[in-house]
Amino acid sequence: ARLLRRHAGALGWNARFTIFDAEESVREVGRVMEELGIDQKRWRPKAVKSVLGDAKNQLIGPERFARENEESFQLLGRMTAKVYPEYQRSLHRQNAFDFDDLLMKPVELFEADPQLLARHQERFQFILVDEYQDTNHAQFRLVELLARVHRNLVVVGDDDQSIYGWRGADIRNILDFEQTFGGARVVRLEENYRSTG
Repeated sequence: ARLLRRHAGALGWNARFTIFDAEESVREVGRVMEELGIDQKRWRPKAVKSVLGDAKNQLIGPERFARENEESFQLLGRMTAKVYPEYQRSLHRQNAFDFDDLLMKPVELFEADPQLLARHQERFQFILVDEYQDTNHAQFRLVELLARVHRNLVVVGDDDQSIYGWRGADIRNILDFEQTFGGARVVRLEENYRSTG
């Protein structure tokens, strides 16, 4: 949020933006659906918002989402493709972000502005991520961008305890860590320190 406040102008937002919580986001999706004439008894705003959140956590914007879902057999995906761009426009008009934007938008900023990324790579020379098995693609990409220069990245996680797949966590982030960050040293803590003398 602090990064976005500093650089909101580059995205077309004002630095005094608001952050919609989950309930406000669902309500806004419902309002957009009503404007589009979509039956909210058939298509629940909460379900549509969930699909939107998954897309944002995969760093998929409205245009790409529409392309990938225009001929989909999943009706919810096709319906969400209609709502997504209007929802984003509505957030922009209200100078607001939702929680998923707090991950997606910094990645967009860094990918669009190499100098801004370089400044933050220098600022964050050491990075520690806990519960790494529960990170999603947007979180992975943000960490990967920031750690690219100094490569001082420590992650802690247990692939046997990945419990947030339903919330977008991608177990491949931890399983593929050694390949993604070549030269990484893995330290396995295989003794249960809570139950030993």
